[in-house]
Amino acid sequence: MKLLLAFWISLGYVLTTTAVCSAKVSIQTAVDQDTVTVAELLTFRIRLRRDEEEKARFLLRESGFPGQFKIRESKPATVKQLEDGRVEEVTDYVLSSYETGDLEIPPLQFLISAANGDTSRIRTKARYVTVRSLAEGVEDIKDIKSPESEVDHERDRSLLWYALVLCAAGVGLIILLYWLIKRKRRPTESPPVPVDWYAELEKVARMKLLEKGEYKQYYSLLSELARRYLEARTRVEAMERTTFEVVRDLHGTPVPDAQVAQVETFLSDADLVKFAKVKPREEVAVEAVGKAEQMMRAIDAKVLRTVTEDSVDPPNEVKG
Repeated sequence: MKLLLAFWISLGYVLTTTAVCSAKVSIQTAVDQDTVTVAELLTFRIRLRRDEEEKARFLLRESGFPGQFKIRESKPATVKQLEDGRVEEVTDYVLSSYETGDLEIPPLQFLISAANGDTSRIRTKARYVTVRSLAEGVEDIKDIKSPESEVDHERDRSLLWYALVLCAAGVGLIILLYWLIKRKRRPTESPPVPVDWYAELEKVARMKLLEKGEYKQYYSLLSELARRYLEARTRVEAMERTTFEVVRDLHGTPVPDAQVAQVETFLSDADLVKFAKVKPREEVAVEAVGKAEQMMRAIDAKVLRTVTEDSVDPPNEVKG
């Protein structure tokens, strides 16, 4: 009986000590909004409170953070001393996503190191954010009918048939003209004029669009130039396709994964300015031309030899 009582007393002491040690560290996560639209920015906040002697390390890779989101900005942590003697660290991450649905920000894992060398791990709960398409919420107007739709158009059916006959005759005439032109000997086509992509970048830089506050025009020109360049270098259709489709097809070309990641970041940032009306920081916008040039030079160094299209040699570095 005495042995059993001693066992329970010892177990109670161990459990109480573990609870006290765990209580020294608290981690809270929060988002500034739980419903956003595609590409809209949200802030994910991590608030960590610990003893001054303890250290906490965010295991970002093991946590899989930020899940289905992209980190657009990581702000430096703010640290302050609390009245109870503990230290509070607050870190903000600016996130966005091009996917829709109820998306998860996965649970975060932290490695806690006590002053005596003991370590432990703390895992937070997952958070969910609803990402909606830009088209959601628009009223369906397809069922709205004008007064004319209630009128009997029986008389106009003959006009419809007449129009169809004219269309058929027009199509036949076009086919005949095409056949006659094709019979003639086509003149020898001159080779396409090589494009100096770096000179095109320099033209955009000289337009001084940032000084005029025309961020959308600035990023639209850079995005179009980058997409034309990718088509010429890799034969991947880029002008009329989404950034996701372009990046997916680039993985099947000689372009290295590192440069594919650069392309994805560059085009995604341009999409945010063009479609989501996000105003980038001035220093980031100024560096966009240089980043485009760096990306193009890296791709040229790898795939230029395999492209059959004539191309000029890259000139000196573009001046922003």
